[in-house]
Amino acid sequence: MSDSKEDAVSGEFKFNVQDLPNDKITFFDMQFTTPDRRLSPFTTLIRYALKIKEIPFHTHFIPMHAVRAVSESLSISPVWTSDDGTPLYTLPAIYDPTNLKEDGTPTALSDSLPICQYLDERYPIIVGHGSIVLSTKLVGSDNESASTTNNPPSPAQINAFTQRFTPEIDYALLPFILPKTLPWVPLASVPYFRRTREKWFGKKIEDMVPANEEERARAWATVREGFEDLERNAYGGWGVESSEGTTEGQVEGLKEAKYTFKSRLDELRSNAQSPNYIDTFVAGRLYWMRKVFGDDSEEWRDVRRWSGGMWGDWLDLFEERYGEADV
Repeated sequence: MSDSKEDAVSGEFKFNVQDLPNDKITFFDMQFTTPDRRLSPFTTLIRYALKIKEIPFHTHFIPMHAVRAVSESLSISPVWTSDDGTPLYTLPAIYDPTNLKEDGTPTALSDSLPICQYLDERYPIIVGHGSIVLSTKLVGSDNESASTTNNPPSPAQINAFTQRFTPEIDYALLPFILPKTLPWVPLASVPYFRRTREKWFGKKIEDMVPANEEERARAWATVREGFEDLERNAYGGWGVESSEGTTEGQVEGLKEAKYTFKSRLDELRSNAQSPNYIDTFVAGRLYWMRKVFGDDSEEWRDVRRWSGGMWGDWLDLFEERYGEADV
């Protein structure tokens, strides 16, 4: 693992691509001041994916205020452009010097779904668990059947899932998460963190959690209801009703199978299937919650009780199998 440096006198952020290894992928993780420097649910998804696929990698931590500079230096395209024309760069990102593009430069890209699709294409690895041999494909094809067990979720399913997860769970969770994240943000990144998050919510970070105990309890109940609704619905079918590219038959097939996150967890425990994108997405969010709130916090103890303890068990499985730092 490594960090880019900031000049102690000028505060200038310094990054040199020549410092990266030339024989393995570099995975760019968001730098925080936690003991292991990790916190982001988005980068955790890719860290798990790399471990699932058993791909050797090097971790390089980047503070959030320097993500744009590093991305531009590696010719990584912005994830999107705002209405005023400002490009937005984000992590996770990877740099693969073992795979050169047509112009002779190493492959470099960002954003979770494109990275997972790249890893599937470049590293179609089969892993063995005793007598069981599994494909580690994370993302399926929109042309494949939306099988509940055999095929990983298609991009259409993934987009539908995340487009429902974000407003129903993330938006309810962020007022609780962001104030507790702020102390772990590197000092030089605090202005960027504050400016962007306070613009999203229209209030100061310290004012995001309701001060009134009754209002706070209602807001936290919304987070719980989001996770419990997720468990009650068919695994992989949560949100696909509105997904372009997903057929009515695929949606009904998922519902009729009554294939839930609990049955999916049982499959993962038994090594009957390798984790896919949705599995890893959920694990990343749970990692984030546990890391920010703390193992012994009232919030995390509460989460562990939801859905009969399933969500705590889900994260435990991922951390036990894929929680180590670098391969």
